[in-house]
Amino acid sequence: MPATYYKIQTITLASGSQANIEFTGIPGTYKNLLILASTRITGNAGGMYMTFNGTTSGYGGTRMGASPVAGGGSEYSDSNATLTNKLFLRTLDSRANAYHFGNGEIYIANYTEAVNKNIFTHCVAKNSGTTYDGIEMNYNLWSNTAVITSIKIVPEAGDFAQYSSMTLYGISNT
Repeated sequence: MPATYYKIQTITLASGSQANIEFTGIPGTYKNLLILASTRITGNAGGMYMTFNGTTSGYGGTRMGASPVAGGGSEYSDSNATLTNKLFLRTLDSRANAYHFGNGEIYIANYTEAVNKNIFTHCVAKNSGTTYDGIEMNYNLWSNTAVITSIKIVPEAGDFAQYSSMTLYGISNT
C-alpha cells in the first residue's frame, strides 16, 4: 500500500531566534512521523538534541558522516551511546556563511506502538566548500514503549536562527 503524508504542523522562525522547536499534542492517528528541517543555530557548535515526551533517558544509536573538505576530507563513525539522555542531529552554526542552512530529515517509525522506537536521521550541511560542509546519518533507538506525543529539539549551543523551519508530517499506510 502506498504511504500517504499528512502535514501536522510547520514551525518557522519569521523573526528573531528561539531556544528550541517543539511539536506538542501530536495525534496518535498515523503509523510513522517525518520531520523535514532547514535550520541554522546561533552558537558555534553545529549540533541539535532531540527528546520525546520530555523524557531524558533511553536514547542511543550510531552515527556515520563525512566532511569532504575538513582537513582534506574525513569520514567518521561512532556510537551515540554516551548521549543516553537525548538524540544528536547535525546542522550549520554561526561559523558558516551567512544565510546558509543545514537541511535534514528525521524519520520516526511506529511512534504509536508499544515498542521501542527506531529513528533514522540524515542531514546535509553545505557551506560553499568550507570546513563546515558535510553529511551525517544517525541510526537511533529510544528504548521506551510510550506513544510519542511531543518532540523537542534544542541547539547544542545558542538558539535556532531566524528563518529556521521544521515541518512535522504523519505518515499513514492507507
